[in-house]
Amino acid sequence: MERKLIAEMKSLGYSVIDSVSYNDVASSLKPNEIAIEYVDYYHLLGKQTYYVALLAKCSWDKPVYVQLCTEDELKACLGNPNVTYSTDDLYRLLWQPLSEYIGDSYTVYFSPSGMLHTIALESIHTPDGSCLSDKYNLVRLTSTREMCKAKQPKTYETGAIYGGLQYDVEQQRMAEVAAMNKTELEESPAFALRGEDRGNWNYLPGTLAEAEHIAGIMRQANIGCGLYEGDLGSEESFKALSGGHTDIIHLATHGYFIEGEKADMNDFMNSLSPLARQKADSIIDPLLRSGLILSGGNNAWLGKEVPEGIEDGVLTALEISTMNLSGTDMVVMSACETGLGDITSDGVFGLQRAFKMAGVQTLVMSLWKVDDNAASLMMQTFYEQLFSGKAKREAFNLAQAAVRAKYPEPYYWAGFVMLD
Repeated sequence: MERKLIAEMKSLGYSVIDSVSYNDVASSLKPNEIAIEYVDYYHLLGKQTYYVALLAKCSWDKPVYVQLCTEDELKACLGNPNVTYSTDDLYRLLWQPLSEYIGDSYTVYFSPSGMLHTIALESIHTPDGSCLSDKYNLVRLTSTREMCKAKQPKTYETGAIYGGLQYDVEQQRMAEVAAMNKTELEESPAFALRGEDRGNWNYLPGTLAEAEHIAGIMRQANIGCGLYEGDLGSEESFKALSGGHTDIIHLATHGYFIEGEKADMNDFMNSLSPLARQKADSIIDPLLRSGLILSGGNNAWLGKEVPEGIEDGVLTALEISTMNLSGTDMVVMSACETGLGDITSDGVFGLQRAFKMAGVQTLVMSLWKVDDNAASLMMQTFYEQLFSGKAKREAFNLAQAAVRAKYPEPYYWAGFVMLD
């Protein structure tokens, strides 16, 4: 069916990404580079999930297959980040079996799978007391096929920054702000009914200073910058970015992800229309169970009525996935757990999947709850380095190193990841 669909799309003139072979991936690598595609599979006889790695080098005519570990062994290693990333357990499971093949490779491209999406592989502790990113230039990819796409160095010209948002906004003011940013995106019936949650979203004072500082850095670099703060960071303003060419979008706000079994205990999730539930198992769509809170979001979240024709301020991953952000090179989510979602054989269904579906090239996100001060230092340093002429991944690594120097415990710095 997939082959037939691709053939039909080609005949209608649609652009289709042709299948990528091992040779395509290997030929895109330089002699000092290696690519790792992590894979998980369920073994019926063993009745458990196994993790393996497929490795590619330009000098190899076929990939190397390496058996790694079971999912139970991985789970036993995970817990408090300060413990997880201060022991050699993850190194022993995920990296040591590959070390003889990696050799003196400096740049390592890798694509996670399954539970590995929740692990900061870049920050794994090594036996000599360092972490992997100290030794290698690690590049996280949604798939190693990304390496086969032609990419030109990006010159940044425009940006949109959200921070210091007010989550409690009067309905009349929401209507006034909505009128400033009319959008033609249609809303799914799944959002028609609203409910309440255990609590509201509190104002984040640190995000205002963060947003204004970053806006200042951009303007000094002669980058056209839209700053959305207070009640101006509406859902309408964000959706108005669809179809445009905003090079960088920075979101300093609340993020949420609700696990499937917990959704039924969440009143806001339960208020969604039956169309929000997947037919197969009646679980609420994972792209609805993750999202970002924008200006005025507390009204709908707490069950207050939102006037008809006005967005509610709860920007779900599903809504993001319907946007056209192909003109955006990078989205930076300075919020908690923005890298999480439902883990499936097709990847993580959450904010990262939504922004990729919308066409964004690079994402900066977090794998767990972030500390305000550490996040602020991370983001400000990142942009200072980026607009001083550094490539975005080099700027990210330098920013993470700055946080690590001030806050040595892995909880503060290891959770940030960059995904291409």
